[in-house]
Amino acid sequence: MSTSNNKFIELSKIAGLDPDHNQEHREILSKLQGNILSGYDCHYTAYIFLKFKAQKLTETKAWIRYFAAKKLTSAKQQWELSSNAVTHNLFTNLFLSSKGYIYLALKTGDEIAWGTNTFWEMFFREGLKNNPLLDDPQPQTWEPRWQADIDAVVLLAQNDSSELASEVQETINQLTEFAEIINIDVGYNKKSSEGYVIEHFGFRDGISQPLFLKSDLEKNCSTNYWDPSAPLGLVLVKEEDLCGNGQYYFGSYCVYRKLEQNVRGFDQAVQELAQQLGLAGEEQAAALVMGRYRDGTPLSPLPANTDQNDFNYIDDPNGNSCPLQAHSRKANPRGSRNKRNESLAEQRQHRIVRRGLSYWETRELQQPHENETPYLLFQKKIDFLTAKAKANQLHGKFFTEEDKVGLLFLCFQNSIFNQFAHIQATWANDNHFSTHEVGLDPVIGQRKKHQPIQGQCWSIAAEPERKVKYNFSQFVKMTGGEFFFAPSLIFLQHLE
Repeated sequence: MSTSNNKFIELSKIAGLDPDHNQEHREILSKLQGNILSGYDCHYTAYIFLKFKAQKLTETKAWIRYFAAKKLTSAKQQWELSSNAVTHNLFTNLFLSSKGYIYLALKTGDEIAWGTNTFWEMFFREGLKNNPLLDDPQPQTWEPRWQADIDAVVLLAQNDSSELASEVQETINQLTEFAEIINIDVGYNKKSSEGYVIEHFGFRDGISQPLFLKSDLEKNCSTNYWDPSAPLGLVLVKEEDLCGNGQYYFGSYCVYRKLEQNVRGFDQAVQELAQQLGLAGEEQAAALVMGRYRDGTPLSPLPANTDQNDFNYIDDPNGNSCPLQAHSRKANPRGSRNKRNESLAEQRQHRIVRRGLSYWETRELQQPHENETPYLLFQKKIDFLTAKAKANQLHGKFFTEEDKVGLLFLCFQNSIFNQFAHIQATWANDNHFSTHEVGLDPVIGQRKKHQPIQGQCWSIAAEPERKVKYNFSQFVKMTGGEFFFAPSLIFLQHLE
């Protein structure tokens, strides 16, 4: 095994990067894109999805080199800005799909990625449209713009909407020389009146994340029952050495999914579930569905002075405190006894790094005019969100029945197959995980076409041993997305 490989294995085991005191850790951050090890904090984000034009390879590579050198935000820059409490800077990412790699002639269809397992490589290569394992809706039912092939996505984020609009216009003007703009999604940080991030169902979001930086780990109040730390190998992948100097560079696999949320249907089902279970209020029923109350407090009992995230399910094998089918428990079993006999340590290896944002689109924004340019559509979207923010309507439930709201889901991992796909297909979509006839995850679970609707088993409030079947599902619909890879800055800067 080469010295470079030995070094990568050693680095992949690091948990708690300390760039304040370790030069090697700073070097890792300087070559890595931001947003992977820690999330950025900007009000608005634009995702510009591209298809590279034929016969424009030279121009495409030249622009990627320029963007990587002049615009792309490194993890080191992100860490420095965060340490100095600077929040007004532009934040950027650039991800490539497998089709993008093939276009750039960096890989053939048979050798597209760098995972240690061939099946993982196949998983990324085939893309999201061609993946039956996830039980997603058929691609022909996705939003029309998502039915085209995607080669790359450029992420631009900024607190000021007018400054973001200027950056988007400048970037599009550059891109149109060598790429077709397929779609632009616009996301925003939806927040509660208390100031924390929530999603459209009203629940606190992003509480439980793998943590890689020592400074983030030190912010946790307690870690007696759950350790949020994670080694770099959970999220990073060693890249090919384009420079030929034997150095190691890191990237990360990304999953992007546009998830439409049926908020009115969800709220109505919560009311019905509360009635079925004889609960006095709807908040308890909503918490049973999610596994947490809306403010993020878990259903599992917490000792005094314990962090919201410091708990596991080892002492709740039958779901007496938190239902076995609750979303947060399905997506992160935290030691739940299960038919697969996965240990807590094994379950932790499937964790993903989530970086989702909310979206809100009116009927007009969903159905752009035939000759409407991508930038004009983006401008309408950002103007709409800005107007809602000025009217103090961005963070409540002010949308109409014709509006579409949801989550622009983005996650990073070392392996799409072993992490995101495992969570979605093996846990959320399995009626029998963690045990027999538990039912689908009530939030993100997707059943197979031939599978009958089974519902989940819920405990009646007055008689916990008595169960009632109630089907709580299909209030989140996937309407488009793709698998990507976030290459290192070095990789992108040295494209030839």
